[in-house]
Amino acid sequence: MLAHCRRLLSRTATALLPLAAACALALVAAVPAGAADLDGTTDNGEFSLYGGPDTTSEVLDMYWARGDLSQLQWPRWGGNPNDQNESYWNNDSLTWHVYTDAYRGGQHGWISPGVISNASSTFWHRISSAYYTA
Repeated sequence: MLAHCRRLLSRTATALLPLAAACALALVAAVPAGAADLDGTTDNGEFSLYGGPDTTSEVLDMYWARGDLSQLQWPRWGGNPNDQNESYWNNDSLTWHVYTDAYRGGQHGWISPGVISNASSTFWHRISSAYYTA
């Protein structure tokens, strides 16, 4: 019985290995070639918060949603980007949603694809989380 279970486990693992490899390859291929999340450069497919007005100063470029910006660092100069934004650029084809508290808490706003703007008084130095919708 034990030998049968080992053989069954071995065959199952052998059968699932190609599937796991295909899934891993699909995940790697899903990220656009130019998008490098949190590298300090706004690439196609990313949403960026800027530390200064008119998309100046430090850049927090996000390809993936972020539930708590206090857990991040500005990519180039360090320091916490939470509640430090003054402008933004949605260089993505998706709408991004921003919140004044972590994990979709506080006040909510959204930024349509292609929009570049200074933050309103509601969100100036107050964005703590960012998510996208398809």
